[in-house]
Amino acid sequence: MSATGYINAYEARLRELTEAKEWHGLLKKKGCHTPMKISPVHGKCDLVIAGQVGESSNNYHNAPATLAAMLRDITAEKHEELVGQALRQMKLAVDVARIAAKAECQKILDETTEPTP
Repeated sequence: MSATGYINAYEARLRELTEAKEWHGLLKKKGCHTPMKISPVHGKCDLVIAGQVGESSNNYHNAPATLAAMLRDITAEKHEELVGQALRQMKLAVDVARIAAKAECQKILDETTEPTP
């Protein structure tokens, strides 16, 4: 990956983290008519098992509707814990991308070029 690629990757991870934090921050804001809250009714939880059990069988297996609904409700109940974990992992991805971008930029800065006569 080029230096620009590493910088772009860092900027993308940082943008994703910022967007996620802003979304989560909406819960601290006061709504016009009701408090801001996680809405399991409007959300969804689509889990799919991938893999074939046998020749010519389905590759993807959707979770049954009742299980998906329960997982959606549990996710809404435990959103603080789950979002916190996701944000920590996103922060780690930002840090890893920053280190790669910095190392590549330093490599370029350390290169010496001969002056042209």
